[in-house]
Amino acid sequence: MKHLKIFSLVAVAAASLMALSAGTASADEVTSPAGTTAKKMVWSLVAETSAKLVNTTNQELLTCTKGESTHPIVSQGPGFPLITAPVEYDLGNCTLPAQVLKAGGEEIDAPTGSPTATVKATSESQLTIATVLFGSCIYGATAGTTIGSVNTSSGELTVNAITEKFSNSAFACPVSTKWVANWVLTVPNPYLFDEN
Repeated sequence: MKHLKIFSLVAVAAASLMALSAGTASADEVTSPAGTTAKKMVWSLVAETSAKLVNTTNQELLTCTKGESTHPIVSQGPGFPLITAPVEYDLGNCTLPAQVLKAGGEEIDAPTGSPTATVKATSESQLTIATVLFGSCIYGATAGTTIGSVNTSSGELTVNAITEKFSNSAFACPVSTKWVANWVLTVPNPYLFDEN
């Protein structure tokens, strides 16, 4: 399939990285090396895996076997949440044509002492897929949707985001879908996650 450049979640999701909610006791910061502040985080799909959009019976609607997601960090450090700008996805070898209609930002909440951080959408994202069976389907996440989780030690990202069908989708498009993907952090390297 034709190489696909995507500027947003979805797709999935991308997605996706770190922030601190106002209710937690510490602030999160990604550094490389210690004492310096990272400007972005970049993930690649784990080797020999794919990013998939599936329906409730795990039937695959879209599969991409190549992928990278870039998460520009716009806010982090002591007293501030770690928040990303809209995520840029670069996906390839996809089974269907797809186009991002709206990009979304993300945040990650890493409670003090937790080995994992929860990734949530901070703004709406939409992706349209030209399916053979259903027609044009538009899926995405709204602000507050859980995208997945990050291992704060390794930086590995697991995406399992429930996405919703938007109103301009063809009638026959499945109502409920989920993005599934495993990503490995490539930037920054080395990766250090500080709880300030």
